Amino acid sequence: MAGRNGSKGAKGSGVSCASCHLPRLAEKNDGRTDVHVEHNQSMNLHPNEKMVRGVCMQCHGLGYSLDALADKALVKSNFDRKPAEHLRSLDMAEERQRSKGKNKNRQ
Repeated sequence: MAGRNGSKGAKGSGVSCASCHLPRLAEKNDGRTDVHVEHNQSMNLHPNEKMVRGVCMQCHGLGYSLDALADKALVKSNFDRKPAEHLRSLDMAEERQRSKGKNKNRQ
């Protein structure tokens, strides 16, 4: 299937416009998992960070997802390349956790 920019998902990947714009929601019911399609496309569009858990992280990690959404040109081009932006917030949180661990071991 050709994408907006002529890109193609891997054969058999099942990736389509609906993969992001109509995310699936899994619910456990009586020992089985039911999957429902979220048809409210506006639910996760504004602010775009609302897409991270329900859409982006179904395939991508948290850091990549946040970097992609922070890249305004990438969002405008419908994610046709890798993010050019990098948010340091996750790096700083990881550095803080490491330093707390080192300080804890010294006590």
